[in-house]
Amino acid sequence: MKILDSSIGPVHRPHRTAGMSGNHDQSFECAPKHVDAAADRGADVIRPQTYAVEIMTPNLRVCGLVVDHANSLLGGGRFDVLYHEVRTSGGPRAPITLREDVCGDLALLECTSTYPATPQNTNISTIPHMPAWFGCEVSLSDHTMGCGAAMAATAQDAEVIEKHFILRRAGGGVDSALSMEPHGLRQLPEEAERAGLAVGQVSCGPTATEVKSLAFRRSLYIAQDMKAGEVLTRENLRGVRPGFGLPHKPLESLLGQRIGRDVAAGTPMAWALLSPESAA
Repeated sequence: MKILDSSIGPVHRPHRTAGMSGNHDQSFECAPKHVDAAADRGADVIRPQTYAVEIMTPNLRVCGLVVDHANSLLGGGRFDVLYHEVRTSGGPRAPITLREDVCGDLALLECTSTYPATPQNTNISTIPHMPAWFGCEVSLSDHTMGCGAAMAATAQDAEVIEKHFILRRAGGGVDSALSMEPHGLRQLPEEAERAGLAVGQVSCGPTATEVKSLAFRRSLYIAQDMKAGEVLTRENLRGVRPGFGLPHKPLESLLGQRIGRDVAAGTPMAWALLSPESAA
């Protein structure tokens, strides 16, 4: 799928969304600054938020309609008051209903609905299962602080990363406590791409780029001048760099065996150095 000129999918870098939410604080001057700052820091899109209050919650102060949780950003406020302040007063409304028969491209964002969310409640491992469940692109809307959860999501094939964004947390805003500041947003795309590349594929042996580095591994070397017939010990056979001798693994089986010819200190150990009797 595509959003404007950005392609979204497994072979593309993670798409970055900056969620402005209500951090504009109802300011027509502040909102464009968020847009510009997000664009400057590498965001692909910025997500504003608008809705009709009357379809969200009633104007009633009754049980269940007041946020009284100790960790809530509202701290005892009413839902209808919050929603009335986040929407743009006097501005255009654009409530959109997405239906399967009119929406061909859809990305589903896994989200933990605590504000702010803790990493241990984020459950990023859910993301790889979502395509089979819902038949769409998979993503993360992240309410945690920092980049850790976003990086983990990228490693689990999330194709869209959304972070709440604010110009300055100290300046306040309805979602300021869980929002990322500009310097953090700048790091997000670079670190997300690194995390995605680092996942790679299952590999138990050296990669093509590691082959040249094999010489820097430890291997077995003759550590003292030896005469033919002398016994290999921990003093005259040692594991050192570089890696041109026998691997370190057979050290125990070599100890006690005899050398078949004179060898100088610094000679890489090889099976051919053993006396015929020892080799047998």
